[in-house]
Amino acid sequence: MSRTVLLASNCNVWREPFNGQSHALLSVICGLERAELLAPPGLPYLVGHGVRPSVGYLLNETYYRLLSQARITAGSAGLSSMQPTRIEQDFDLFFFVCQFPHELSALKRMQGWRKRSKLAACYILETWSSSLHEVKANLKMLNDFDCVFVLNAQSIPELQRYTTAKIVHLAPAVDCLLAAPQPGCPPRTVDVYSFGRRAPVVHQRLMELSRERGDFHYVYDSLAGGSVVDWDEHRALIASFIKRSRFFMAFNPGDIGGGGKGRWKNEQALSTRYFEGAAGGAVLLGTAPHGADFNTAFNWDDALIHLSPDGDPGTLIASLERDPDRLATASRRNISECLRRHDWSHRWADILDELGLEGTEALRDRFAALQALAETTCR
Repeated sequence: MSRTVLLASNCNVWREPFNGQSHALLSVICGLERAELLAPPGLPYLVGHGVRPSVGYLLNETYYRLLSQARITAGSAGLSSMQPTRIEQDFDLFFFVCQFPHELSALKRMQGWRKRSKLAACYILETWSSSLHEVKANLKMLNDFDCVFVLNAQSIPELQRYTTAKIVHLAPAVDCLLAAPQPGCPPRTVDVYSFGRRAPVVHQRLMELSRERGDFHYVYDSLAGGSVVDWDEHRALIASFIKRSRFFMAFNPGDIGGGGKGRWKNEQALSTRYFEGAAGGAVLLGTAPHGADFNTAFNWDDALIHLSPDGDPGTLIASLERDPDRLATASRRNISECLRRHDWSHRWADILDELGLEGTEALRDRFAALQALAETTCR
């Protein structure tokens, strides 16, 4: 009998775009294992969250935040806004994914998760050394896991001070079967695509280029904030744009005023945007995080072509367009390298290996499908 896996996440509590990473990973695993997905919604009052939040939402959210902060001040874990649930059956493996350490409080809402699981592992996508002390009570919950995976390798020494669990670095990835442009290889009718955090100077110059040239198609975000209605549709839309784009903007957050609290310890970590852009076959323009992680993951020519945050994208693009063979090679290489190395199934295989578990037949089938696509080219 195949093993049973319970996959869990709090991604449906706050449906912010960044939580699409958790959804993408767990969706891939669902196709590889005999798995159930547990991602409860938020408490009913969260329905009032929006551009014009309801009075009920404001009152309840204020109450929860004050109570949560009081618990943290007293040395306890904060509160989660997830609807509570009880796990009634046994599983061979429990795997929990969240964006931030404070979201570990969602585990308190999943009653019986440890008792019902032979093995337990989790993956935290953002851990910054300078802020771990603020959530030390939450980090004690990591002691219940057999292994903890983190995206930010630089935070591991500090994080290890707060838990007895084994901590392992796990790089991000992408659903390459969704992201890859083949089969079909649609024409690249978008000149430049940019989503999320961006370099203001570069954005303004791309806007000017779009106004000056009627045939220049620049796609970008025009809204900030908001909730994702449907995770699958959201991920499919992004993938659809990227596989139709010639260039994709990818800046290290620390270079454009982002990076969160990691800046205080000079920590920089890989972002999934590099993997998404490359897997779709766009040519990446921007800056890379400093450190070995990027160089290990993207160790091929033109994986990222440097563009400074205050640089002129029009001049760079014009120079690259004079060498179409270079652009075509970069596009094909980005696709094939991601298909061979950076699918979420590759990371799941690493997790299973760390836990001493065998890969499934479905995992081997996905590897074969990825390899078959990697051997084709989009011209």
